Amino acid sequence: MVDKGFILLADISGYTIFLTDSELEHAQAILHSLLELLIEHTHSPLVINKVEGDAVFSHAPAGSFRNGQTFVENIEQTYITFRKALELMAANTTCACNACRNMRSLDLKFIVHYGEYISQRLAGQEELTGKDITLAHRLMKNSVVEDLHFPAYAMYTSPAAQALGILDLCSEMVQHSENYASIGEIPIYVQDLGKVWEKRRGEVRLVVQPSEVLIEFSDIFNCSQVQLWELFTDPESRGVFMQSNRQYLTDRKAGRTGPGATYHCEHGNRTSRQTILDWEPFEQFTTQETGLFVNTYDRATYQFIPVDGGTRLKILVSKFYGPVLKCWLSNVAFRLMGNRIYRKGSEVLKDRLVPV
Repeated sequence: MVDKGFILLADISGYTIFLTDSELEHAQAILHSLLELLIEHTHSPLVINKVEGDAVFSHAPAGSFRNGQTFVENIEQTYITFRKALELMAANTTCACNACRNMRSLDLKFIVHYGEYISQRLAGQEELTGKDITLAHRLMKNSVVEDLHFPAYAMYTSPAAQALGILDLCSEMVQHSENYASIGEIPIYVQDLGKVWEKRRGEVRLVVQPSEVLIEFSDIFNCSQVQLWELFTDPESRGVFMQSNRQYLTDRKAGRTGPGATYHCEHGNRTSRQTILDWEPFEQFTTQETGLFVNTYDRATYQFIPVDGGTRLKILVSKFYGPVLKCWLSNVAFRLMGNRIYRKGSEVLKDRLVPV
């Protein structure tokens, strides 16, 4: 049967030269650690098909992502973790061998395509075949480094960008094309992951501190960390949890949800605003939320923690800030009702939307 879906190749670049110029034992240990990292960061709904030497090949069915930004951020987070791991290994070694000296020469590239494929079992293993699988692998040999000078990048073919619904996000990428004799010209969008790393490496997290916490809510959902993140960042399903009449999102930059974007949560005649202050994909995000009274606000940090059998949602809500009397009344009311409201929202969301 022909299936349709997303094809992802995460490839360690500089692999061949690194092996050639390095002591094999240490080189293999370093590459093994980095491949394990790529495997660990291949989150559901992506499924690993196989490891191909220096690359991890995974796929996901059509329609398996609520929001294409999730796919983009999964790649970005994987790259940031990869770079952090390289820096940590380099900082913690005193070995002077070529492998340990040269590990910083390794980098990472991602190929993302969307198309048709057939799954078949050969020698006890699932194999995906088809012209789109072939195309994704052909795109691993490309001119991005030579033409664009991006040592690390994510490449999205036009079908992948359209299927993910990320054309707004692609406006901040570089339009490029590759040409193959047997295939023709392939339009692509290329994201410079080096810029992502430089922007994110020095970020300071903004979270509700223990001394600020008014209430803490916790519950376990039977879904992956990425799936739960999608539910709580998607306005519609977030509205289900908040038990609002309607929820919508404004002030996104280039179609991307992140710091500065605002959720508008309608409850009858009242609309509260929840502005994103901090955004650490799949781990946590923090919002500043307008209170019941004029000129009052609180902050809430939503954390997503993988546990056996699912993901724990933890919400840390701060005390209210603003005029003293209004804040006192708000603090008393939310201490009494906050956990009850979140518990009900959690039950409704599980019943209606959480994947089984």
